[in-house]
Amino acid sequence: MTNKNIHPTAFVHPTALVHATAIIGKGSYIGANVIISENVDIGENVDIGESAWCCANVRLNSNVRIGQNCLIGQNVFIDEGTVLGRSVCVARHTVVGTRCVVAADASISTRVDVGALVTIGTDAAIDGDAVIGSFARIGAKARVGCSVTVQSFSSVADGALVVPHSVA
Repeated sequence: MTNKNIHPTAFVHPTALVHATAIIGKGSYIGANVIISENVDIGENVDIGESAWCCANVRLNSNVRIGQNCLIGQNVFIDEGTVLGRSVCVARHTVVGTRCVVAADASISTRVDVGALVTIGTDAAIDGDAVIGSFARIGAKARVGCSVTVQSFSSVADGALVVPHSVA
């Protein structure tokens, strides 16, 4: 069976499951055992590693790289040139900006806004409703709490915990 929404230059591994409403752009690569759900829009030259899962209504702009075993939640937008390492989880209603790097085993929770050119270290966690400004660095094993804003050009140290300010 042929999906008219898959560009002829794209490669889809025979074990991948691609919903009929998904769009796969020119030169893209979909690895073994990948699941692409309904209304997913994959741009040109996107590479999705083995056993990754893109839930419904995901948009991956051109030149995005998704590592093995990644989970991309519903209504996620990942902008051009961003790279996700293996086993990264990006929860629903999240935006990841242009040319970000998210290292292996990191997790980005629901409704997070990640600016452009952000680096997120291995095993880091960003909790829901956080905002990470452009050019920021989140260190390995760091945790950014719910509703925290990390300003542009800021750095969170490896292993650090950043929590919202509370007034008693």
